[in-house]
Amino acid sequence: MNYRTFGESGRAPNDVPMDDHRRRGSAEFAEFLADISHPGTGEILASRLAAWLRQTEDEFRGKWRAQCGKPSWATYVDEILDVLDLVQYETYDMGATIDWFLNRRLAHFGMQTPQEVALQGRGHKLALAVITGEAPVP
Repeated sequence: MNYRTFGESGRAPNDVPMDDHRRRGSAEFAEFLADISHPGTGEILASRLAAWLRQTEDEFRGKWRAQCGKPSWATYVDEILDVLDLVQYETYDMGATIDWFLNRRLAHFGMQTPQEVALQGRGHKLALAVITGEAPVP
């Protein structure tokens, strides 16, 4: 996950008060994380993340294996979650966020989908592109 450094005031320099949409969006992302996590350990469950991404676990893992295990499984999953978190923060809608991740062709990344970009180990670059607006979100 991405963390921000807080200044002396205890607030990040660009913090703005959270409105109702952002509050609901934050709650929705927290529910998503709870749904894909093991209740006892907090470990991300591939089967549940795959289901959210409209794939079977075998399809989800198979796409990653086709990349010869690069990036590492942990990095791949972390980068997916970072990107989904950033986009969902803008859309306030997990369904729209998932649609974007699976289907949106990004000019900045050679017309690849966000999922294809993450599979290549470029999820961190994608997250930065979302932050800077180079990867438009819905």
